[in-house]
Amino acid sequence: MLKKAGFKNFEKIANAKISRFNAILTKAGYTGKVPYVKSWSSQAKLARAGQWSELVKAQKKLKKG
Repeated sequence: MLKKAGFKNFEKIANAKISRFNAILTKAGYTGKVPYVKSWSSQAKLARAGQWSELVKAQKKLKKG
């Protein structure tokens, strides 16, 4: 879905605003809250930097709530 919207790399995701993600999700038919959407940019920043272990830690922390 993000790729189709022009997000072809972590750089673009890392620099995007939550409102852009929400617009894409709405256009795709999603309603209500999408889990972790507020963290997509920060997760992409870690991936872009190659900080994979930090990314995994952040994702585990998100799942624990």
